[in-house]
Amino acid sequence: MAAFLETRTKGAPEPGDEVRSFLGTIDQMHDLHVIARALVDGLRQGRHATPQRGGSTEFFDYRMYVSGDDVRRVDWKLYGRSDRLYVRRHRRFADLTVQLIVDCSASMAFAGRGGLSKYRYASMLAAALAMVTVRQGDRAGLALAGERIVSALPPGGTLEHLHRVIHLLEETHPQGETRLPDGLLAAQQLIPRRRVVTIFSDLLVEPGELRRSLHPIAHQGCDVVAVQILTPEELSLRGLGAGQFVDEETGLAVRSHAPTVQRDYERVMREHIETLRRDFIARGMGFHSAMTSDPPVETLRRVLRLGGLGG
Repeated sequence: MAAFLETRTKGAPEPGDEVRSFLGTIDQMHDLHVIARALVDGLRQGRHATPQRGGSTEFFDYRMYVSGDDVRRVDWKLYGRSDRLYVRRHRRFADLTVQLIVDCSASMAFAGRGGLSKYRYASMLAAALAMVTVRQGDRAGLALAGERIVSALPPGGTLEHLHRVIHLLEETHPQGETRLPDGLLAAQQLIPRRRVVTIFSDLLVEPGELRRSLHPIAHQGCDVVAVQILTPEELSLRGLGAGQFVDEETGLAVRSHAPTVQRDYERVMREHIETLRRDFIARGMGFHSAMTSDPPVETLRRVLRLGGLGG
């Protein structure tokens, strides 16, 4: 992966400056790894534990011998000590698939006061996570979710596939209403087996609907990690005077004097984030809230340290 920035898919467009520059930084950082917390169902031999049992040399545990077991798996030394027949069990290790889901609805285009847009920040993190995954010999898939699944790439583990992931992220322009729960329900068709599922979104949706849309994915044994991306202006209205607030998705505009709504707005936002955090943690899923002003490298490290991804 060392020559990542010099290697191009023939005829493919160049990635954007922010993503390309960030991946150049990640390319030099070899202490970043994606590690599955739960057992995974892979297609090939790899480094991650799988519920499948097989002929691996990695010892797992013992169980009592039952009629019909292969006598070659009996631990005869243990039999000599205990006078009981035990069969050695071995765990297979499989490759890992990371399913990236990036919100590309219109609200993700918001950039605040001259900073990165939420979508661009999400693209940088998603591309970096795909790069780390492919670099360690595993596979990454991508789904862009708005009112539905707008675009998707099946999992792959080649450098050419990584370039396709990056180019799709760069070529997509956020648009449409936020219907992330609908997009997540549709994304289940892309997740046939246990995977690490990482969601990048502002998560400005009703928590109950989000909870219901995530349940089937978590229920099938996936490690789910959500990365909520917000701008500083969305967390605090301080410094804003009277003005017009416009919903980028619906065009609805409301005139208000910011100081009069500041306290209530900030309280509602804090409660929303804490509700999401509690919901995710209570269901064994990872949750991290980041701002576009946070250094993306630090955010990526924190995401990798969450339960579903390791570090």
